[in-house]
Amino acid sequence: MKIYGGFAGTETALNQRNAATNVTILSADFNNDDVVTGMGSTLSFSGNTENAFHVFVTANLTSAAVIDGFTIRGGNADGSGTMTYSGQTLYRDQGAGSQLSASNVTVSNCIFMENNSGNGGAIYNHNASPGYINCLFIKNKATYGGGMHGFNSPATITNCTFSGNNAPNGSAINNNGSLVVTANTIFWGNAGGACINYYNGSTPTFKNSLVEGSGGSGSWNSSFGTDNGNNIDVDPLFVNAANGDFNLNPGSPALDVGDNNSVPSGMTTDLANNARIQNTTVDMGSYESAAALPVELVFFRGEAVPNGNLLKWQTASEKNNQGFYIQKSQEGKNWETIGSQSGNGTTAAISNYQFLDKTPYEGLNYYRLKQMDFDGLFEYSPILSIENKTSNHKLRIFPNPVQNMTFTLSFSDPDFVSGELSIFDLMGRVIFSQKVLNTEMEVKLNDLTNGIYLVMVEAGGKRFLERVVF
Repeated sequence: MKIYGGFAGTETALNQRNAATNVTILSADFNNDDVVTGMGSTLSFSGNTENAFHVFVTANLTSAAVIDGFTIRGGNADGSGTMTYSGQTLYRDQGAGSQLSASNVTVSNCIFMENNSGNGGAIYNHNASPGYINCLFIKNKATYGGGMHGFNSPATITNCTFSGNNAPNGSAINNNGSLVVTANTIFWGNAGGACINYYNGSTPTFKNSLVEGSGGSGSWNSSFGTDNGNNIDVDPLFVNAANGDFNLNPGSPALDVGDNNSVPSGMTTDLANNARIQNTTVDMGSYESAAALPVELVFFRGEAVPNGNLLKWQTASEKNNQGFYIQKSQEGKNWETIGSQSGNGTTAAISNYQFLDKTPYEGLNYYRLKQMDFDGLFEYSPILSIENKTSNHKLRIFPNPVQNMTFTLSFSDPDFVSGELSIFDLMGRVIFSQKVLNTEMEVKLNDLTNGIYLVMVEAGGKRFLERVVF
């Protein structure tokens, strides 16, 4: 079975259709009266009580089925009990956009939006083997898996975008016994719980993806799954997410940092029917940007040296390049500019640069380059991290990993006394703070989600940062 949308009615060949221009909507809203407001944490539905439980379902599709070029919206899987279709049990409270049962389906160039369900706001995969390519999941809501829920369903997700979805358990994806392999995909702006939730042997893998809250490959939070490299955790800079435009701005860190080898053969266009790879390297997300990068960065690397952290980078060519701002962060979220280097304008020659940070933080230091054009446009480099450790152990944290939500801070430097202790999550949010009163103190926290956190102590112009596992 292969079903395609995006036709105007005058085509004589499949490759003449354009799903972005000829929008084909599959809707469960019988009265066309749904009211959907907000997104993410403010997402709300009304007027959908008469809607169908599911927009579409599949069962027993054992050959390679294709669903391509549709907008799937308005499903309201708020029922109870089951029904049987083609010998498979379907659940009325799961998969409002679609429920795929015992099916091998490739879903491509589709938008799943404004679906509401118990499990799998947009999609519920049950004993299935689906693949999702060039799909956008926005404003879907559920208890488990705002965008997608899988049960015993290995899946691949390539060049998709999940944003504005809501679920307390896996705001984007929830997996039960379902191995999900993800590449070139953006997870940003989902709400309710961590964007990825999994259990029963369903550890997902991520490669060249933007995953909010994960820390990126430089500081990967293992509770998100397995880091297969080149993942980032930084605002993708959508053009206008609030108004439904999930294209990438010219300065987006998701431009030209995907993995070309993960792009399926035959995938030559993006969700907007534009050429998929336009600047030699594929973008992350559903949409490919046509903006040509002004600087071709060959490498950006760094190392700790006796007098600081030495950063080096090389460009193969430059166009309209005013220069680089070197930025540093302690947690990979909040950035400060610590220096600059003038660019070489427009040149086809190889250019080499370096910068010495003479005052690195103790512990992890994160760096990135902000490349600025003469016309004011800019882009960011990939993020690198350098760890700096001193031998005098001015501050120790133990035990680490923390036990029973309690750890001890021990100071050998009296300057830290009367300082300020702060604990951040990997989103850069302060979740705990208090004054330091003694050279050794016990810190106890309550109701903290397991994961990696950053402990920072500041006093007398000194700053200490350490990662702690709860």
